Amino acid sequence: MLVEEIMSPSPALVDISASVRDVLDTFLALDIRYAPVVSNGEYMGVVSERELKEFIYPLTGSVEHEAKHRSATQTKVREVLCADFPMVHPDMELVALIDLLLTREASMIPVVDKTSGELCGVVTLMDVIKAARTLFDD
Repeated sequence: MLVEEIMSPSPALVDISASVRDVLDTFLALDIRYAPVVSNGEYMGVVSERELKEFIYPLTGSVEHEAKHRSATQTKVREVLCADFPMVHPDMELVALIDLLLTREASMIPVVDKTSGELCGVVTLMDVIKAARTLFDD
């Protein structure tokens, strides 16, 4: 079974130019914890609840830190996203995806086209569980 067979092709997306405040509003409205970040359809990384919390609730009171963490309406998501978040391609085998999810302790992985770099969708832990469930029906 391949990733493209189980992925969610239309995930909630965040544009690289969105403000942190816009992302927070989106997360609350859609009841989500993470979203791929794109620039003109090209995958740039992922923003999660954790990055947003770290931005909103800084752990240090240093002047340098405070200057870095401007207001949520001025700061763009490009400043808080996780750019090195793993991604997979549509033709990846499900077993390899499961290994990646387990290794990274992730609940979602973006699916990116090999040629264009564009986001095709996401695959979640729930997508994997649903796929595994179908195997028991056979």
